[in-house]
Amino acid sequence: MEITLRVLARVAGSVVGLLAGGALVFWTTVAVVAWVVKPPEDSGFFLLIVCGTAGSIVGATVGAAAGAAVLDRGLRDRSAFGKALLGAVAGLLAGCVLPLCLFCAWLLGVNSPTQCWAAAIGFSALPITTGAVVGSGWKAKPNAEAQS
Repeated sequence: MEITLRVLARVAGSVVGLLAGGALVFWTTVAVVAWVVKPPEDSGFFLLIVCGTAGSIVGATVGAAAGAAVLDRGLRDRSAFGKALLGAVAGLLAGCVLPLCLFCAWLLGVNSPTQCWAAAIGFSALPITTGAVVGSGWKAKPNAEAQS
């Protein structure tokens, strides 16, 4: 298989894992927080949003790494989940710059809060996915079975 198709397959696996992991952990976190804290309270709603967002970020990062690693196994490459996870975490750290800049723009009154949050959520997934794909492909070697 060509290198381009392998990279595109890793990207597809990483995106599916990112979406599935982020959604799964988000809704699980929201359910647990809603069960423990009564949501009609103002502090309960704030805790729900903060914990749901944090859970979604963690789930998306692990899901992106898992999606890239699982698809790597499907391509019969020898790659480690740890490398994909390290790449996804590095992408997450690199991607934190954009939401901070958007938050500062909102504080300065440049954009509305809705535009800032939508852009931050939309663009913060890109470095996580890129990091997972690069990490899963880092020194990945085809299996002996795939070479024959």
